Amino acid sequence: MPRRLLAPNGWAAIPLGRILGLEVRLDAGWIMIVALVAVSLMSHFSGRFPGLDATPLWIAAMVATLIFFASLLIHEISHRVAARARGLQVEGITLFMVGGLSQLKDEPRRPAEEFFIALVGPVTSLALGAALFALQLLFPAGSVGSAVVGWLARINVVLAVLHLLPGFPLDGGRMVRAAVWALTGNRKGATRLASTLGVVVAFGLFGWGMKLAFWEHDFVGGLWLGLIGWFLLNASRRSAGLLELKESLGRLRVEQAMRATCHKIPGSLRVDLVVDEFVFRRGERCFFVTEDDVLRGMATLEEIRRIPREEWPLFRIGDIMIPFARVRSVKPGDSLLTAFEHMNEDSVNQLPVVDVDHISGVITRDDIFRLVAKFLELTERPTSA
Repeated sequence: MPRRLLAPNGWAAIPLGRILGLEVRLDAGWIMIVALVAVSLMSHFSGRFPGLDATPLWIAAMVATLIFFASLLIHEISHRVAARARGLQVEGITLFMVGGLSQLKDEPRRPAEEFFIALVGPVTSLALGAALFALQLLFPAGSVGSAVVGWLARINVVLAVLHLLPGFPLDGGRMVRAAVWALTGNRKGATRLASTLGVVVAFGLFGWGMKLAFWEHDFVGGLWLGLIGWFLLNASRRSAGLLELKESLGRLRVEQAMRATCHKIPGSLRVDLVVDEFVFRRGERCFFVTEDDVLRGMATLEEIRRIPREEWPLFRIGDIMIPFARVRSVKPGDSLLTAFEHMNEDSVNQLPVVDVDHISGVITRDDIFRLVAKFLELTERPTSA
C-alpha cells in the first residue's frame, strides 16, 4: 500500500512519474495555480490583442502555462543534479506554487555544499530567462508568439529573483542558512534564523500584496503576492520542523525507543480471533508469527486491514503474515532516522529489531515520536543557573 505523500503545505501530493530517475510529484494546490495562471494570461493577452478571437488566446495562455510548469521543473532538477554531483542521495521532487522542494535522503554535510546546491536553481532560471529573451527575437514584433515567449522570459527572471529572497525554504534562505552555518558552526541555529527570516519575508509579501490590491487596485498582482506569502509562511514552518525532526532522529538510536517484546502467536490462529483477543482487548498492533516455536514471519494491522472484515474467519494469521525473509529490519545501534526512512519506504508502521541473528524486539512510529518528543523537551528546557 503506497504511503500518502504530502506537499510542503500539508496537502496531498500527486505522483506524476519519474524524470532522470527522480520521482516527480505535484502539490494538489497546483491545480488551482494552473487555473489562475491560465486565466491571468488570458486576461493579459486579451488586453494586448483585443482584435483576436478567444480561442487562439486561450491556446497561447495554456501553452505558456505548461512551459511555465516545465521551467519550474527544470529549476528543481538543476538542484537535484547539483546534489547528486556532491554525492547526496535524492529521492524525488514535489512541485508547488513557485518552485519545489526536494526529498534529500542525505542532508548537505558542509555549508559550501548547501550554498552551491541552492545557488544552482536561481542561476538556472536566469539562464532560461536569457535563452527565452534571445528566442523572442525570432518571432515578429507584436505577435502572439513574441508575447508568449517574452512573458516566459520575464517570469523566469522573476522566479530567480524571488528564490533569492533570504527566507527559508527559498534558495536565498538556504544560502543564508549555509552562510550562518559556516560562520557559527551551528546548523540548527542557522536553520532557525533562516526560518525566522522566511516568516518575515512571507509577511512582507502579504503586506505588499495588500498594498497592490487595496491601494493600487491591482487585485490580481496582490492576490499572487498574497498566495506566495501564504505558501512561504507554511512551507518555512513545515520545512524547519522536518529538518529539526531529521536532526533529532539522526542523533537517537533504535535501542533507545524499541519495545523489548512483540507478542508471539501461532500461525494457525484465525484472523478474527487474533483481532478480538490481541488487538481489541490488549491493544497489540503487530505480532511475530511462530510455528513449532520457530519464528516464521510478522503480521501487522496493515495486513489485517487488507482483508474484508467478513472474511477474517476464513484466514489464519499465517496466511497473511510477511515472511521474515521479506521483512526489513533494523539493528539496535541504527539511528531512528534509518528506521523512520525504512518505514516510509516500505509503508509500514513498525519494524523488527534484529541483533545479529536474534530478534530483540520491535520499533513502531509511535515509539519513535514519543522518544523524539521527550528528547526535544529535554534539549529545549532551560537549564537552571
